[in-house]
Amino acid sequence: MATFSGYFLTGLPDNTKANQLLIYTGSTASGVFSLADTISYSYPNKTTAYTIDDTLFYKVAFSESATGWQSPQSEAIAGSQILGSAPSLAITSGSDGATYSTVDDVYAISNLTQEQVPAADVEYAITIARSFIDLKTSSLSINRFSAFGNEVAKKKYNATLKILKDVEINFALSLIYRNLADDAIMNNITEGIGSSSSISVGQTSIGGIESSDSTTIATYLDSLSARYSAYATSLLDTIIPNYVPLRYSESGTGYVNQWRSYITNYGRI
Repeated sequence: MATFSGYFLTGLPDNTKANQLLIYTGSTASGVFSLADTISYSYPNKTTAYTIDDTLFYKVAFSESATGWQSPQSEAIAGSQILGSAPSLAITSGSDGATYSTVDDVYAISNLTQEQVPAADVEYAITIARSFIDLKTSSLSINRFSAFGNEVAKKKYNATLKILKDVEINFALSLIYRNLADDAIMNNITEGIGSSSSISVGQTSIGGIESSDSTTIATYLDSLSARYSAYATSLLDTIIPNYVPLRYSESGTGYVNQWRSYITNYGRI
């Protein structure tokens, strides 16, 4: 048995007053599951830290302590799978959660292989992509859609999460292809490659290079990097709020971030 610090990445419960996450464990995916732990939950969080046992299988459910309400249990997932990926444990329906991207997702979209790009390099690219998205969407939450009813708000928020997953995959691929371009240049410099009949990257192949100092491969890989980056950026632009928050100091007490409406003699500005 081995334990590690992991995360349950869940969907959103139907009950916005849910305040507990129930954790069930079993020895097999199809066996009997017993309640192992009850931990605090704050709506609308989707990530809950937990110490995972890689020999067990897990199911989770939400509950509201005041009323006894409880959601359906999620599908079973292996603790070892939580270690190796970033799964989504949807609770109320298949559309109630969107996973973070995994190494397998990146390989599947690009048709790259571990022989072409090591898994450790893909994991690093995903980490950087995820950090970039977190910085750009620091204020994003389901509250952005509070003007809608609960069901519509959840639908819009979940749609946003699915778009963010695609942004993450494509931005990670941009980083991967940029690094491949750098590798191609260094190989030409250090190994003095004179010619090559062809090169294949994912589903795409190009003809041979003409001389040892050719940058054909690097230029091609750079163009792929730019293409994936442009696509990721265009997707991200569709969900980033189209307003700029104002930051100001009030009575020397420091910075305050709040909405303010101002009225002038000439109308509202």
